[in-house]
Amino acid sequence: MDGRYELDYAHPEPVEFLHAIWSGQINDKPTILLGNRKGKRELLALTWDHEANDYHFQLLDSDKGPANVTYFEQDGKRLIVATNRETNEVAMYVLED
Repeated sequence: MDGRYELDYAHPEPVEFLHAIWSGQINDKPTILLGNRKGKRELLALTWDHEANDYHFQLLDSDKGPANVTYFEQDGKRLIVATNRETNEVAMYVLED
């Protein structure tokens, strides 16, 4: 704002190792996929809710510790793939309406 950065949102819970690991459009909504590699080790989706004029968080998974994530569409399916460093696994999530 006016050539300066201003805080627009603060997550209500402290997170130890949160990082943005993918951003783009999902369901025509700007979306950021966030990973937390400590604490609850969650995979979260952050979107902007135009009607509520506020951010919306959705918990996608927990106790995994995602380090990298990608989103893509293939054969009519919407997919998220995460490499979960803290559990030594690769997970694929199929998004449903």
